[in-house]
Amino acid sequence: MKTYKFGIIAPCFENNEHSSGLDWNTRFRLIAAVNLLKRKRIETIIVGGGKLREMKESFSELMKKYLIKRGVSAGLIGTEQYTYDTASQIFWVSKSINTMDDPTCFITDSAQANHIKALIKGFKIGECDVISMEEINDYDYSMFIMKVRNSFGWVLFEARELLLFLFTIVFDPRNEFLGRISIKRRT
Repeated sequence: MKTYKFGIIAPCFENNEHSSGLDWNTRFRLIAAVNLLKRKRIETIIVGGGKLREMKESFSELMKKYLIKRGVSAGLIGTEQYTYDTASQIFWVSKSINTMDDPTCFITDSAQANHIKALIKGFKIGECDVISMEEINDYDYSMFIMKVRNSFGWVLFEARELLLFLFTIVFDPRNEFLGRISIKRRT
């Protein structure tokens, strides 16, 4: 089984009404990262995401706090607080991590996995894998998948991610056009 120096988690920006400030999808991505860390498949968790709109703390700060509450040592958590969407986070990886020397993976959900793979290809990052949280065999995930997959919200999320994936591979391999649109999310 392949191991990674870095496991990177991008937040799902859509809804942060939970008491942690993170939506359900982001929390499950973080739980998946904790499981991978415990199984020694990743050495360090990197959480990313800056402040959007009127947030008091960045997504990366919120995610780090969540991981610490789940028992992860602060020394095993890296943060980057400058990205505001998936493409900008992958661009950050392309400039900040030598994935040939430091095996790296993105930890996400099955709906977003293909979009991330397309962006990795668009940014020409050689060695960077994508692990879907559904791939981690765990009872909690099985229950999560059964509940969420039947929800209308998940269907909409999957449709959105499919459209982003198709747009990326056909028109915008580095999401430069979409990045200009999503920059409005920061203000």
